Amino acid sequence: MSTTVVWFRTDLRTSDHEPLLKAVSTRQPVRAVYCHEPRFQQKNEYGFPKQRSFRAEFIRESLDDLKSQLQEAGIPLDELHGESGVELKNYAKLHHVNKLYFHDSVGTEERESEQQVRAALPDVEIESFIGDHLIHPDDLPFALEELPKTFTPFRKMVENQLQVHPAYPPIAHFTKPDHHSKENWVQPPPDGFKGGTKAGLARLHDFTFGTRAIDTYKETRNGLMAWNDSTKLSPYLALGCLSPRMIYWHIKRYEREYSANQSTYWVVFELLWRDYFKLVHRKFKEKIFSSRGLNGRRISTRRDPLDFAKWAEGRTGAPLVDAAMRELKATGFMSNRCRQNAASYLVHDLNLDWRLGAAWFESWLVDYDTASNYGNWMYVAGVGNDPRVGRKFNVTKQGLDYDGKGDYARLWIPELADKAGDEIYNGALYS
Repeated sequence: MSTTVVWFRTDLRTSDHEPLLKAVSTRQPVRAVYCHEPRFQQKNEYGFPKQRSFRAEFIRESLDDLKSQLQEAGIPLDELHGESGVELKNYAKLHHVNKLYFHDSVGTEERESEQQVRAALPDVEIESFIGDHLIHPDDLPFALEELPKTFTPFRKMVENQLQVHPAYPPIAHFTKPDHHSKENWVQPPPDGFKGGTKAGLARLHDFTFGTRAIDTYKETRNGLMAWNDSTKLSPYLALGCLSPRMIYWHIKRYEREYSANQSTYWVVFELLWRDYFKLVHRKFKEKIFSSRGLNGRRISTRRDPLDFAKWAEGRTGAPLVDAAMRELKATGFMSNRCRQNAASYLVHDLNLDWRLGAAWFESWLVDYDTASNYGNWMYVAGVGNDPRVGRKFNVTKQGLDYDGKGDYARLWIPELADKAGDEIYNGALYS
């Protein structure tokens, strides 16, 4: 008997998953696959591992959760190891596959994998879908080629006629409705990131209905330490454990039951920024990896190994930057405020190639997302979607503004343990 296969990638969920729904509608046996490709275990052109243990562990937990979700729907998940084209060709022969569905990706290597799979399976019906946007690109009020050069006009155009499709229910609703268990939104997750849709839903619920921390998000989002300062949903979005539409409609439900305010709006605002960077990637493709970015502006491509090592290891002597870089190596995460300051320091103070920093973040971040990472780095470097030449931060002033008491700096820099906040940010105390 012929088999329909769903190829999972960075969409590790069974809710709001169009390829999975399409597969079930074929009324053939359905199987799911995930391919562990060798490129993730390799080093990039700068010599950094492409993926460190933080993201690898998060993926492992997410796959275990996905396998459990799929089992509930009666669908097995098989994990393959090797190049996707080769592995799926062998898999298709073994399981008599005649249909293959998946979510597309605009990443260079991901698109190469798609091309290899299509070439390897000429006799298989293959269809891809778009599932990583809040607003489907086909619903935008302009063609992709007409994407505004900066975010604000994009936001205004989109918000004037916002079209967000409903999120599809979990697949178990369609396969075994009497057996489907409710989403696990009861227990909030502990501090720290655990992979999987259940953990993502628990975090989403805790931030909204649980603690109602969303009500103060606009005021707290630049905080550096507290778990509820920000949503902490980025890893779940990056690996597709949650879709942006799932988050959007959850927030809309919260607004109906409690209230809509500037903070609930601001979470949606951030989802629109994410969409914008996704569209930038779709439009400009490999250009986002170029030193000159989108506008062709010539900037520094200096790659001094000593200066870079100081930055990467948190030994620059700038407390806010050093604390952020040490937090990254210890946890795989840092706040958005710290990311901006760390990026600015590498580009504008050390005068180093911005792509070094982008590749370092790619290597370490548990929530690494190609479009958001490179989009933000281009933005700070002045070669992306910022109308200004570059975003240079005064990292001393930023430290005083956002860590005036020095708690964050002392947490990650033992050399400052006995120093007061004003001492930390008003003098060179270490190197």
